[in-house]
Amino acid sequence: MKSLVKEYYDLDVEIIIKLTDKVYRLKCKQGEYIFKIIDNIELESIYARISVLDLTDFLIPLKNNFDEYLSKTDDYYFEVSLYYKDELIIAKDIRLKMYLEKIALLHNKSAYEMKVNEGFYNETFEFINKEFDEAKKSLDDYLFKIEALDYKSPSEWLFLMNNQLFYKALEDGKKYIEKFKDETVNKSLLRVSLTYQNFDYSHILLKENKIIANQKMVIAPPIYDIKHLFDMSYNGAIDITGFIKDYFNSFNLMDNEKYWLISLLLLPNYKFDSLVKYSEVDSIVSITRSIEHFKSAFEIEALLINKE
Repeated sequence: MKSLVKEYYDLDVEIIIKLTDKVYRLKCKQGEYIFKIIDNIELESIYARISVLDLTDFLIPLKNNFDEYLSKTDDYYFEVSLYYKDELIIAKDIRLKMYLEKIALLHNKSAYEMKVNEGFYNETFEFINKEFDEAKKSLDDYLFKIEALDYKSPSEWLFLMNNQLFYKALEDGKKYIEKFKDETVNKSLLRVSLTYQNFDYSHILLKENKIIANQKMVIAPPIYDIKHLFDMSYNGAIDITGFIKDYFNSFNLMDNEKYWLISLLLLPNYKFDSLVKYSEVDSIVSITRSIEHFKSAFEIEALLINKE
């Protein structure tokens, strides 16, 4: 590794600290750096886009001596970037606010429309619609099972007390995916942008005002970043709705994107009938998180629909 870094970057490595199987911290004569083994070679063009768009808030690796962001050995690609030490404070609210501001900037600067094949929107509708049908069946099956029981556990009572919320989420989700279908009947263009899709509070550097760990960036519909954030953070102690509202004020979604996003947020994150395999504690945790999940989704629905 020392010789590779010297050959490609003219850096003199003194100490190598293994962080994971693919990530190493390098202490060099010139400073500290991060060495990462890369699976996605498309990142070369992604990093070039970030650079051209002057999105300096998103950390990109150093260019090597051959004017490339990714370096290649016989066995793998790798990148080298500056190492930053962040503030020790957690400050999730500040990090989340900063993150969504930068994601809105990323989407606004990189968004464009691309032509999609004739069946794209219908296939998207069919896939999500099928997910709702399967979720409805699993909800019916589990509810039928526990309603027939003479004795019900605390988790089963919790489920019974909230099953109307679950049904409403599925019914509304079906409604919005139908609206999505209506909006895209004759549509041949899809809005895409650079998307981050790697949310983690540790990736948001307050002191340096940067987002790191950009290796999962891809060109995709912007709503995928909001879906990913929602899945990763909805059950935390922070109410993300207000922060997402600021994002919607900065990056305006088209009607079909609103319906698409709401339908995705209203999909359950597990099959209801799989609860029979869970322990009592795990069942209570899963049901409680589902309740929080759907309530947050309805709050985001209200934000989007009120904007129409």
